[in-house]
Amino acid sequence: MTRRILAGAVLCTALLLLAVPAQADTIEWIATAAEKDPTYGQYSGGHAIWLPGLATDSRWVFEGDGRFTEVDLTTATLTGTIQNASDSSLRMTVSMRFKQYAAGDPTPSPKKELTAAAYTATGGGIDTSTWHYYKLVEEVSFTGLGSLAGLELDLDHRPGSLVYGYQVGDGANGKNLRYGMSGWFDWAVTGTSVPAAYAGKTGVGDVNINLDPVPEPGTLALLGSGLLCVAVLHRRRRRAV
Repeated sequence: MTRRILAGAVLCTALLLLAVPAQADTIEWIATAAEKDPTYGQYSGGHAIWLPGLATDSRWVFEGDGRFTEVDLTTATLTGTIQNASDSSLRMTVSMRFKQYAAGDPTPSPKKELTAAAYTATGGGIDTSTWHYYKLVEEVSFTGLGSLAGLELDLDHRPGSLVYGYQVGDGANGKNLRYGMSGWFDWAVTGTSVPAAYAGKTGVGDVNINLDPVPEPGTLALLGSGLLCVAVLHRRRRRAV
């Protein structure tokens, strides 16, 4: 009986170790709108994309969840479908691509949009030295759906002294203390059949999102098997005493 229990313990340990993910090359995040923290937030939140001047309401949120995918922390993509916060008939697909800054952190990053009390320099918990940064790749667009069919937004990383990086980390979304991302861009309406109300519009926009890990089905299955194995083993040990 003792040998069987020992063999079971070895099996359970192996299953639990397999359930712990190794350092992955690709990290998948669920992207959602960043809400304003009641204590540390300074500016309005509740949006994933901020597009002032495009529609009456500047706030755009994901229809369902967006996806932020990082590969080796050198490239990333943000994809999904967004809708206007006040008019769900205004919808666009999102396709944004990023690359790591080649020579360290961009100047003048980081962009600290929370109150000063949120950051470690003044006794808070947000350490900006742990953030990492991306630059927006210009081959990106938002593509209109439904009543916005024919509209496209071309995006550019903000130029000159306004070149903040797309920052990722705890509190980096600029709205709350959660892990997230934010960044700023210039946009211009393009397309071959743009609805007349949007033709020629340009402006400045930004991204403010929370990021939560995407659960891995295989990992969850292994973890469940490992925990079940431990429970069965525990019962057998109690009977053997």
